[in-house]
Amino acid sequence: MKGMSIIQSVIKANLENIKPYLPESKKNSDPFAFLIFAITSVLDVTINEAILCSTEGSGDGGIDAIYIDETEDNIIIHIFQTKYRTNLDKGIGKNEIDLTIAKVEEIFHGNIVANQSPVIASRIDEIRDIIKEKAALKMPQVHIHFAVNTFKPEEAEKERVRQLEEKGNYFVAFYDGNDLLQAIDKSKIKDCKVNVTTYKDILYLGADRRLGDVRGIVATISAQELITIYEMAGRDKVLSRNIRYFLGNNRINQKIQGTASSKDEAKYFWFLNNGVTIVCDKFSFTDDASGNKIIAV
Repeated sequence: MKGMSIIQSVIKANLENIKPYLPESKKNSDPFAFLIFAITSVLDVTINEAILCSTEGSGDGGIDAIYIDETEDNIIIHIFQTKYRTNLDKGIGKNEIDLTIAKVEEIFHGNIVANQSPVIASRIDEIRDIIKEKAALKMPQVHIHFAVNTFKPEEAEKERVRQLEEKGNYFVAFYDGNDLLQAIDKSKIKDCKVNVTTYKDILYLGADRRLGDVRGIVATISAQELITIYEMAGRDKVLSRNIRYFLGNNRINQKIQGTASSKDEAKYFWFLNNGVTIVCDKFSFTDDASGNKIIAV
């Protein structure tokens, strides 16, 4: 159980990191935060995109989110069912799996879907419109993702899944807490090349005998430069390996914000706060006309 406990602690930290970005009515919901965590872990999407594809709520029929990935060559419809368990002895049960599979069959076999929420109804109409438009060219693939923070179901509970996959174009995956944590590392990887303009000169630490080929730069840059990197890579990607998650509007963070926004104290911000460390594969730098450095990372 010790390993399980560590996994749950890391998942909980991820959920707390996501909650500030959730709609007001969902900010304190661990199950909804876990849904968003699962979607962003499995798919290469932002938190906002994950929120927009949520169908969770009354009348969802066992489907918590639908994400449609449509390109010129392919259509993949991702369907999510997630469970966040406080009872660590409980996973996803056979009845819950069967409910989701039954809803998927209703949607894609053209049946009338009863007792559905307006959100699900709208998403079903969207799926069926895509199928009508593209069916002559290529039928969409349907990927069904079951995610739970505890453990995956036994093989005996997946009979309905096997029957569905035999019909073709259906792919079902199960994720436990450890799977999601491994997936999130893979989904956050993104090659990114940026140019950063420093404020005046830099301290360049070249390679030497002690460091081998490891080099470094210490520089002062504007906050706007960080915002540019943040937006380019995606807010939930560029800091994804930062184990010190946002701790909320506590006393220290209030003082940081106060210094940054004060006309009198903002000039001391550089001295009062730690910097940001960026790890990269390679970098180079040149001078600009104002005596600053342009660092290509």
